[in-house]
Amino acid sequence: VSRLLQFAACREVYGMAQEDIVIKRTKGSKPFMANPPDDPEMPNWNFNVSHEGDYVVLAAEPLLVCGVDVAAPDQVRGANKNMKNDRTIEDFFKSMDKVLTDKEWRIVRAGKTPGEQEDMFRRHWSLKEAYVKGRGDGIAFELGRCEFSFHGTPMASTASVLVDKLPKRKWRFYIAELGERHWVSVARGPPGDIIDAHGEFTKTFGKPQISMREHEQELRLPSPPFEMRTVADLVEEGRRGDYVNAGGEVL
Repeated sequence: VSRLLQFAACREVYGMAQEDIVIKRTKGSKPFMANPPDDPEMPNWNFNVSHEGDYVVLAAEPLLVCGVDVAAPDQVRGANKNMKNDRTIEDFFKSMDKVLTDKEWRIVRAGKTPGEQEDMFRRHWSLKEAYVKGRGDGIAFELGRCEFSFHGTPMASTASVLVDKLPKRKWRFYIAELGERHWVSVARGPPGDIIDAHGEFTKTFGKPQISMREHEQELRLPSPPFEMRTVADLVEEGRRGDYVNAGGEVL
């Protein structure tokens, strides 16, 4: 479904046939469209995807780079219907001790119930993953290097980050609940922060350097809500018959 969603986004944005779209990944596994047409209105168009629980999500940006992550309920306990799992939330938190900073753990522990603590952990986790995926670091980046602060209460919809105790003011973060207790975070930042070992992704940027004014204007833009799509919506129109014949449902 993730692959379908990526192709559907590219088709919708550029009006291209799926067979003409080339999607690759950086060394850090960040997906990107390798052959975007030149478009001055969206010179650096890029996207990111995530899937967990009930949702597969995609976020895209025309000028800045973006990362997205969705964290689903009960995932912290490694729930598997085919296996007995006696691990408690405390066991999980101990195993993740280095992922959050002391300040972040205090916010998590302030939850009145295990469910509230789990939700707050997943909010932090989702933000950290969105940042790393936005940059394209891959699994080498230690999440404990990031410390997030919510703007207002711990349940606020925006946040900022310190990395190695230094503020990253050129990044903005948005977090929202998607469905029941699924937390999805979107990170938006400067193209110059991309980690691209082979340089293939950054070569697709029509505007790799942007002015401070442009950057600030983009960061002030609100994060639009996610649009719900069915799997059938993602199938290219000329191929929906094959999708139905294969057992797919068109709602």
